[in-house]
Amino acid sequence: MKIKAFLFDIDDTLYSHKLHKVPELTQYTIKQLKENGYILGVCSSRFPREFYSLPENIFDDFELVIADTGGIILRNHEIIHMETMKKEDIDRCIHYLDQQDNMFYLWVPAVGQPHFSKEPSEHLRQHNINWSGYCPSIQKYNNEPLTNILFFDATEKQMKEIINMVGRESVENWLDSGHINPKGINKAYGLQYFCDYFNLSLDEVVCFGDGRNDITMIENAGIGVAVGNGHEKLKKFADYVCGNIEDGGIYTFCVEHHFIEAIKS
Repeated sequence: MKIKAFLFDIDDTLYSHKLHKVPELTQYTIKQLKENGYILGVCSSRFPREFYSLPENIFDDFELVIADTGGIILRNHEIIHMETMKKEDIDRCIHYLDQQDNMFYLWVPAVGQPHFSKEPSEHLRQHNINWSGYCPSIQKYNNEPLTNILFFDATEKQMKEIINMVGRESVENWLDSGHINPKGINKAYGLQYFCDYFNLSLDEVVCFGDGRNDITMIENAGIGVAVGNGHEKLKKFADYVCGNIEDGGIYTFCVEHHFIEAIKS
C-alpha cells in the first residue's frame, strides 16, 4: 500500500521540550513531506487552550489538527468536530473528585476556558504556566458539557478507583495524574477521523509518537514509528523505532524510507 499521509504527536515528538522548539531537521522534514504531496496532521492530548504555549507557526504545514486525545478536530484554526462526555459520566466523576481532599481537578468545557475546582498547589500552578502559558481560574463545575476532566495528585488507590469508575479506555494516565475522556475517544479515534476526512485507509498513514497514549494510534497505523526518546512500552507496539527527536530521528527515518531526500551538503 502506498503511503499518502503522516500523523504526528506533538510533545516530545515534533516539539522538543529540551530545546523548546521544533528541531531544525524536523522542520525541514515537514516542509519536504508537504512539498512531496503528503497529507500532514497532528494528534495531541492537549486541548486547544494549551496550544498557546507552542510556537505560533507550528501548525502552518498541517491540514488537520486533532486535539484532546482525538475529541476535538480543527481545520484552519476552526473546530469542525467535537466529542463531549456523557452527562452521567460527568456527574459521577465530579461527585467522586469533589470528595477527594488531596486531589485537584481541571474541568474542560466544550465552550470557554478550563477551570480548576479549587486553589491548586504551587507546583501545579507552575506546571500549568509552563505548559500552557497561564494558570486557569478557580470555579466550581456548573453543569456545562465537558470535553474532558484532568485530575492531579491521585494515589495509587484513587487511580484504580477512577479507572474502575469510567473504564480503562476512558482514562489516559501518567504517574499520579490523568485525563478522563469521553468513552471511545483516544488517538486511534483521531487517526480514524483523519483517514475518513481525507478518504484514506489506515495502511496509507505513517504515525509518529513518544508516549503511552500514542499506542492506539501507532498500532493501528500502516506504519507506526516510536521516537527513540519515547516510552519503552510504546516501542513494543511500533513497527519502527527511530532516533531521538533532538538527533534528527524523524528526518533520518523519512530519508531512509525514501519519503524525502537528504539535505545536500
